[in-house]
Amino acid sequence: SGGMKYDKMIAVNKAESEQKIKKAIRAIDDMSARGMPISVTELVRWTGLSRGFFIRICKSVRDLRKLSNCHGG
Repeated sequence: SGGMKYDKMIAVNKAESEQKIKKAIRAIDDMSARGMPISVTELVRWTGLSRGFFIRICKSVRDLRKLSNCHGG
C-alpha cells in the first residue's frame, strides 16, 4: 500500500523536530546564561538550524515565544 513508509517518514520527521527543538531550547538557555541577546539570527548562528525552523516553532514552543523577533527579525 505504501502507507507505512509515509507513516515512518512522519515519525522520523517528528523525532528530528523534537531533537531540533531541544537543541534550540538548550541554545536559548546557554545564550541567556551568557547574557547574549537572543534573536532568530543568533540562534541560527549558534545552532546551525534554519531560520525558517525557528520562525515555525517559536509560535508553538513556550520558551521561544519570548524571542523578541519571533516573526523573522
